[in-house]
Amino acid sequence: GEAVAQGIPLEAHPRLAPLARLRADLVATAATATPADLAFEVWAQRLGHLVELDGGDDDRALDALVDMLEGLRRRAERRPWERLGEFLGHGHDGPPSHLWETGSPSRNMAGGDSVTVASIFAAEGRSWDTVVIAGCVEGDLPRVTSRTPFFDRALLAGTPTTDGGDRRRRALADERRLFAVASSRATRRLVATAAPEPGVLLSRFVEAWPPEAVRLPVAPGPPSVVLAPTRSDTGVFPDGQLRLSASQLSTYDDCPLRYAYEYGLGVRGEGNVYAALGGLVHEVLAEFCDPAGEVAWTREALQALAERLWRDDIARYRPQVEEARRDYFAMLESWWQVEGEAHVPEVLAVERRFEVEAGGHRLAGAIDRVDRADDGVGIRILDYKTGRREPRPEEVADDVQLAIYHLAAARDPNLASRGPATQLRLLYLRTMHAHDQPVTESHEQTTEARIATTADRILAEEFEPSVEANCRLCSFHRLCPLQDEGRMTGTDGP
Repeated sequence: GEAVAQGIPLEAHPRLAPLARLRADLVATAATATPADLAFEVWAQRLGHLVELDGGDDDRALDALVDMLEGLRRRAERRPWERLGEFLGHGHDGPPSHLWETGSPSRNMAGGDSVTVASIFAAEGRSWDTVVIAGCVEGDLPRVTSRTPFFDRALLAGTPTTDGGDRRRRALADERRLFAVASSRATRRLVATAAPEPGVLLSRFVEAWPPEAVRLPVAPGPPSVVLAPTRSDTGVFPDGQLRLSASQLSTYDDCPLRYAYEYGLGVRGEGNVYAALGGLVHEVLAEFCDPAGEVAWTREALQALAERLWRDDIARYRPQVEEARRDYFAMLESWWQVEGEAHVPEVLAVERRFEVEAGGHRLAGAIDRVDRADDGVGIRILDYKTGRREPRPEEVADDVQLAIYHLAAARDPNLASRGPATQLRLLYLRTMHAHDQPVTESHEQTTEARIATTADRILAEEFEPSVEANCRLCSFHRLCPLQDEGRMTGTDGP
């Protein structure tokens, strides 16, 4: 409106010129590109830089966008001939309602049956002889949460709410309506399936339905043996000896239940783009800073090394890959400007592995980097951090990872020969902020006592979940009684 009122062409307006260029690009390719291609071009040019990989609202924004792009991609695979005009002109109500359908529509094949695989949203307005609703477990259907969704319909209605209970009631009502839509699509037979894992409950929507024994076709031969559940008085760590690491102790401090699943039972957690990105950045800096390495200390060499070690399989979806790649090179550039050019450290070792005794147990790990300290006598223990959230001073003072590295530096003969650890530092690569843990006279003894206390609790199998845990990246939500995915009591309660 401002540009029109002032008679300024869109291409000449400082804020609207990028949009004008984007429009021109889309018009130029609309005749040959699918709607999925055009949508990704909009993402790449004008939206990608707005999303940050830091959890919370940005995670939900990215998830919503990924879902949309994935739905468009699947549609383009089924309708490669469809162009933007046809897509937008479908009927009189805009894009078709079955945009998100995950399978092909059923077709009346000559004399044969067919199966339609569709989302509940895509099923609205259609019907089938038999409908099977899969995944009828609490946490999936219904999936009730008190978090504010990125696309909150209440905002469009002008009635946003910040009350968690109200959001849960609304979410439950939406899930109930969704289940009613799915249930009404069958003309003859309706089936619900569920395979609850331990700690996951059957959906409240179907728990009163009569159960039916599963009848699966089996291969020829003798029937498989069904073993009864086993019980044992043997402890998780029967020999009473632990081999601990800073990561394990940090996990136990955060949530004993997660420690039990991940390290006690050896259940593999899900990988994620954040951990993969951090691993890549650590790998680049370790090779670049290695005092025994052969990489030249130049920005060009750092960029070339980063390009060589980059992997496009860091994430499943292309938007996530693009975001991770941009953050990857941005962090390395920030590091170069501070430590590569301005304050070049005297690096003594990188990825320095150690294994020492502490509190009657073995303590093992690897230190990201060991430098000569500022006093020229001692050593500086440095740990890279690629996350966005930076700690408060009291959190740095209590950081178990730095404390363990200090203890290792005192008890590992090779590290001890280089001098006392007088500086313990967390370096946040996104901002290049350094957070130092104060070194006290009783640092080593305090750390050992802390390790022994935690080890005693582990051996006593004190594995209760923590209400103060950082649950955002935990892989065991569906096995945790404290999570929203757990059972909620009451017919329509929050």
